[in-house]
Amino acid sequence: MVMSMSEHCQECGKEIISEDDLHECSCCGAVICSNCVYHYFQPLWPDCFLDNYFTCESCSEIYNIMERHECKICGMSLCPSCIHKCIQCGKEVCDLCVLRNGVCMNCAFKVKINENMPLSKLME
Repeated sequence: MVMSMSEHCQECGKEIISEDDLHECSCCGAVICSNCVYHYFQPLWPDCFLDNYFTCESCSEIYNIMERHECKICGMSLCPSCIHKCIQCGKEVCDLCVLRNGVCMNCAFKVKINENMPLSKLME
């Protein structure tokens, strides 16, 4: 990008002095400084980042919004690698809402409990 006489960051308003500090959003073309730019394979204006990407609440990695999954129990935003399917009902759930046996919390609480069975056996 060629710098004009006085470019200002569209996010913070700072005057951009050098071309090293100048970035153009790859989504909308906004002029942004190095302090405000988000990098996800390309420079992004924060508004474009929020519209097009999300941070997985489980692993904290950044993904395209089209890859976003939502836990059907707690509503957490998850990436494809952090989502689990319940083996009983097929709901997409997060790590916190699935038990070690692959059953989600909703299905686990619907099970008839044998009062004589040890709790550790029930959670398997």
